[in-house]
Amino acid sequence: MAERFYGEWMVEVIQTDPALSQRFITSGSSNDNVYPAETTTNPVSVSSWPRQGFEVQMEWKDIAGSDFDWHPSDVRRIGVDYTLQDGLVVLLKAEDNDFVLRCRNVDPQLNPWRSSAVNLPDFTLPEDVRRPADNGDDDRDDRERDDRERDDRERDDRERDDRERDDRERDDRERDDRERDDRERDDRPRPRPRP
Repeated sequence: MAERFYGEWMVEVIQTDPALSQRFITSGSSNDNVYPAETTTNPVSVSSWPRQGFEVQMEWKDIAGSDFDWHPSDVRRIGVDYTLQDGLVVLLKAEDNDFVLRCRNVDPQLNPWRSSAVNLPDFTLPEDVRRPADNGDDDRDDRERDDRERDDRERDDRERDDRERDDRERDDRERDDRERDDRERDDRPRPRPRP
């Protein structure tokens, strides 16, 4: 059974079965062909017609026996990956032997950054800038420092809460005193006017 692809792909042989003669066939593409399964062969560029896919079929024949006919293999995907460096990569394996193809999508619409990703800058820190490995003491020191900082924050929060509570109580007392003074003033007898 063949595997169907759309767009532009590079197909390369990455593993073969030494006891068999193998090949892969592309059909429905802009460049249909039969390609021998040799790991030394350069990757083959295969692209589909617009809005049409192409198929990759894997075949084998026994080179030691008397059967010289080509037999189609059931093809299964054994891996799919999508990385910045390679884009979309699909691994195909023949079900009945060790024949493996690597198919990498090179369609710029699917991998628009692919051309710029080839020469990515190296973000590795130089050896002299890297932090030395922790030996356990640093972890304990970090935990102790974190604990002290947490305790300081909690103490500051308690002190702030106490100040706010004291301020509210003082304001309440002052309000109560003003209200009491107002009541006492209102309760004092007023002098009567003289006739």
